[in-house]
Amino acid sequence: MTDAKFSRYHSWQQRLRGRLTSGPRLAPDSPAVAIREAVLADPYLASAYSEMYGGLRGIIPPAISGPIVELGAGADMGRAWIPTMLTTDVLANESLDAVLSAAAMPFRDAAIGAFVVNDALHHFPDVDGFLDEAVRCLEVGGAIVACEPYWGPLSAAIYRAFHPEPFNRRAPSWSSGSADPWDSNQALLWIMLRRDRRRLTARWPMLRIEEFGCTLGPSYLLSGGVFGRTPIPADWLLSTWRWEQRQGRRFDPLRFKYLVRFTRVG
Repeated sequence: MTDAKFSRYHSWQQRLRGRLTSGPRLAPDSPAVAIREAVLADPYLASAYSEMYGGLRGIIPPAISGPIVELGAGADMGRAWIPTMLTTDVLANESLDAVLSAAAMPFRDAAIGAFVVNDALHHFPDVDGFLDEAVRCLEVGGAIVACEPYWGPLSAAIYRAFHPEPFNRRAPSWSSGSADPWDSNQALLWIMLRRDRRRLTARWPMLRIEEFGCTLGPSYLLSGGVFGRTPIPADWLLSTWRWEQRQGRRFDPLRFKYLVRFTRVG
């Protein structure tokens, strides 16, 4: 597929990473099954995804009664760690339960226990519309649990220099307004939680914000991730990953993802 929506994944950064890639080449438009199998077959990538989805699973409120729905599920990776989750995305593939827009969801009022959003919130073209819809759909005590790009000194520098998606702290809006699902701003969570926190709490006072801190260290950068897997052996990356796990909060400036929960309290 050479659709324009994937053009940013053929930027000079991706071509450079492609020269270092080991194994079969994957792109966001590769079949969902191929992406999922490649991740789960790689001991390091499977551990990295386990860290992200394990973190999300750990902050889903335990007393919810409604279903858990993942938005922006992509290749449906998350069900390996949250088996009962319904998976959805705006782009169809054979692995998803439904295709829907996060700003116009087909769920009844107060029917959903939790929305899981892994590395997808910054792609939503209408973040305000999503939060309005999430508040409508969530039961009281339900929550949005999200894992998004972190804004630490290392991650921000890498995102700016080498990642095909922009990292722009000065963006005037949370939303891209674009019909292209790959348009994004990786600085979105920093903008929402730090720059525009007053707007967030004033517009959605029924959402309690809880920050659970950083996850996923530079071993993920060294791995090349899913679409640029480097030749560095999985065993070496796993050893580095286990060392990162032992470092605790002092290692946060070098981490790449951030966990947050928005709980509907009224």
